[in-house]
Amino acid sequence: MKSSAGEIVELSAPVQITDEVEIWLGDLVNEMKQSLSLILRTTLNTPNLDIVNTPSQICCLSEMIHFSNNSVQAIKKSKLSNYKIDLQKSLETYTSFDHGGDMLLLSKLKALTLDIIHNIEIVDLLINTGVKNVSQWGWYKQLKYSI
Repeated sequence: MKSSAGEIVELSAPVQITDEVEIWLGDLVNEMKQSLSLILRTTLNTPNLDIVNTPSQICCLSEMIHFSNNSVQAIKKSKLSNYKIDLQKSLETYTSFDHGGDMLLLSKLKALTLDIIHNIEIVDLLINTGVKNVSQWGWYKQLKYSI
């Protein structure tokens, strides 16, 4: 797969092209989904995000899944302020990352930066509204990602 930004993601298995276009296009779509799913699961099981070698949409999705899970844990342990500090450190990491002029990497960093700024705002909202339980409206109304 190749994105409009030039990002290339290898399929995990080849797709046979035949005269039956509808069939092989359906197979291609399924293999694209399967390949991205495999990369996502691998990324989620890796301790640190490899921004350089991970596809952009997987970088953002995995970070949002981690955010949802980490927020739940922070709420349950009453550690939202600590989690906000962790998010701010991640923001600093993304904004100081040396992309070396690589425009695709810069694009990934911009997307991750915008997401983390939004996530910090969510944590601020949770702190300011006194959310202490995951069933409270302040957390319940937030968009959450899971796998």
